[in-house]
Amino acid sequence: QKNKSAFTISGRRTYADVFTRGINRLNKNNPDFDQIPDYYFYDLNTRLDFVLDKKNSISLTGYYGDDFFKFRGESFGAKFAWGNRSATLTWRHAFNDKLSMSNAYYLSGYNYRINNQFGENNFSLGSSISDQGFTQDWEYNPNAQHQIQFGFTGIYHRFSVGNFSFSTDFTNLKIGQLIEGIESAAYFSDNIRFGSRFEMLLGARVSSFFSKGKNYTGIEPRLSTNWKVGNRTAIKASYARMYQYLHLVTLSSASLPTDIWYPSTRNVKPQSSDQIALGIHQTLFKERFFFSIEGYYKWLHDAVDFRDGAQIFANPALEDEFVRGRGWAYGVEWYLEKKVGKTTGWIGYTLSWSWRQFDAINGGKPFLPRFDRRHDASVVIMHKLSPRLSLSGTWIFGTGNFVSIATGRYAFQNFTPNRGITTVPLFTNRNDYQMPPTHRLDLGLVWKLKTKNPAHERDLTFSIYNAYSRRNPFFIYFEEQQDENEQITSFTPRLVSLFPILPAITYNFKF
Repeated sequence: QKNKSAFTISGRRTYADVFTRGINRLNKNNPDFDQIPDYYFYDLNTRLDFVLDKKNSISLTGYYGDDFFKFRGESFGAKFAWGNRSATLTWRHAFNDKLSMSNAYYLSGYNYRINNQFGENNFSLGSSISDQGFTQDWEYNPNAQHQIQFGFTGIYHRFSVGNFSFSTDFTNLKIGQLIEGIESAAYFSDNIRFGSRFEMLLGARVSSFFSKGKNYTGIEPRLSTNWKVGNRTAIKASYARMYQYLHLVTLSSASLPTDIWYPSTRNVKPQSSDQIALGIHQTLFKERFFFSIEGYYKWLHDAVDFRDGAQIFANPALEDEFVRGRGWAYGVEWYLEKKVGKTTGWIGYTLSWSWRQFDAINGGKPFLPRFDRRHDASVVIMHKLSPRLSLSGTWIFGTGNFVSIATGRYAFQNFTPNRGITTVPLFTNRNDYQMPPTHRLDLGLVWKLKTKNPAHERDLTFSIYNAYSRRNPFFIYFEEQQDENEQITSFTPRLVSLFPILPAITYNFKF
C-alpha cells in the first residue's frame, strides 16, 4: 500500500571460482604457478516495513549468507565454510515531537568450519555462536541544547566451541564444548551544545555478563568534545572505557583463520580497555578540500591469548590453555579529501602499532599480535570525463599479518610399522614472521546511457579488480619434499592467495 507498506528482497552469488578454475587448468603444468583456490559466496537480504499510524511503525529484516573456500595442494588440502544468519523485528513509537522509543527483538547466528587434510590425516575444526536479544532505545530532545539517549539490552548467547574431529586409517575422534551466557547493559548519554562552537557528548554504560556461575559487571564512561575554532577548524577529543566479555583468540602458529570465540567464565576474566583520541579537522581552499589528522592511544587490560604449546584440538578444557596479560596500541591517522570539481577523491593513511605482553609467552617479552598493521593506505580518485562518462580508480595497501613460523624441525622414528619418520616443528619467538603486504588497484568506467523517460536510469560499468594481478596472501602452508625412498628431505613454503585480475561488465537499470 502506498505510504503504508513496502518490501525489499535482494540476493547475489559470486562466480569468480568459475574463472579461477580455468586459470588453474591453463597453468597445471607450470611448476612455478601457485594454484588459485575456489572461493565464492552468496547472500539474501529481505526487509518488510509497515506504517501502522502516525506514531507507530514496524519492520522485519532478515539476512542469510555463506562463504565457501576450497584448496587442494599435493600434500595439503583445506575447505572453509562460514556464514551468518539474522532476523530482527522492530517496533518504533513516537510519543510526541520530543520523545520516541524503539524496541527490537532479534535472532542471530555465526558459524564456521575448517576441514584440513595432511597426507592421510583429516581433521575438522568448527565454532558457532547463536544469540537471542532484545533492545529498547529511547531518544528525548527537550530543547536545541540537549539530545538525550538511553536504553538497555539483553542477550542470551549459546557458544559451540572447539567442535573438533580427527580421523586416520586407525582412529576416529570427535569432541566439542557447549557454553551458555547472558549479557546485559544499560546506557545513558547526553549530547550537549554550548552555543554554536562547543559540543560535548557525556555518557556511561553499565554492562554485565553471567556464565558458568560467575557474574562480571563493568562501568563504561564515555566523553567526547567538539570545539569549532573559527569557521574552518574543529578540534575533537574523546575518552572511552570498554569491557569485552567475548574473546577472539588466535592460534599464532597457523596462518589459517582458526580463530576461536570464547566467553568470559570463572577462569577467564573479561577484557577491558581505556582509549583516548585527539584530532584536528579543517576545510581548505574555500572548502574545496577537507583535511584531518587524529592520534589515539589504547591500554588493554586482562588480554587473552593461548599459552606457548597450547593444545586447542580435542581439548574439552580449552580455557586452561589461556593466559592473561596486557596490551597497548597507538597510532596516527591522516585523511585528505577533494570534495568539488571534475576530479574528486581522497587519500587516507594510518601509521599504527599494537603490542601484547604475557609473562607466560615469548619469555615475557612484548610481541606484535597477528593483526598489527603498521601501514594502512588507500587512494581513491574519481574523474568526470563528460556528463555521461566517469572514470574511477582505487589503490589500497596494508602491511602483512604476523604469524609464528617454525624455525626448524626435528625427526624421530615411529615405532608403528610402516609409518616411517615423523617430523615435529620447532617454534621459538611468538609471531616472528610477517606475511607479505596486501595491495591492489581497482579501475572502473561508468557510461550513463540515454533514456526517453527521465524517471528511468541506465548505465554500463566496465571494471577491473586487481588490475595488475597482485597475488595477495591468504595463508601459508609448508609442502613436504621427499626423496626416491619417500623420506622427507625438506619443507617448501607455499603461498595461497584468492583472486588474480578480474574484469567485469555490469548493466544497471532503474525504473
